[in-house]
Amino acid sequence: MKKIFIFLKNQYIVLACRWIIGSVFIYQSICKIYQPILFARSIQNYQLVSDTIARQTAIFLPWFELTCGILLIIGILTPGAIRLIFIMLVLFVGAISINIIRGIDINCGCIINCFTNEPLNRSLTHTLFLDLIYLLLTIPIMISNNLGRLSKFTALYQVSR
Repeated sequence: MKKIFIFLKNQYIVLACRWIIGSVFIYQSICKIYQPILFARSIQNYQLVSDTIARQTAIFLPWFELTCGILLIIGILTPGAIRLIFIMLVLFVGAISINIIRGIDINCGCIINCFTNEPLNRSLTHTLFLDLIYLLLTIPIMISNNLGRLSKFTALYQVSR
């Protein structure tokens, strides 16, 4: 158990997890920002919030995801960014799980193709699986003693040594 904990606190593992999670959140936010109406429809398909809240969320959430992803990659405000990403992922897992239990098979709306202006066609179980993996990748970042101290430049310097 101690070896697993030491492995998870390894600065290179933490850096890789930061870059993976940050990149995923940046990538997933870009086309949602470009297509807020399509993203609002995807949120409405979950049948968990009103249409007004879905439209407001479609405008706010992608910018929030983009900001958290950028902060995580560059290493600024990392503790806050990873905690907010963790909360978002828990909420996403909850919303997806509710619809799987209900038997509602919808497109998650997580990724919108900028070229075709349509959501990528993924099942909810596939999306749930990916979100659970992303949740696991947040663990090394949250338990790291390097939270907030491992900036982009020091990380690149340490990797090049």
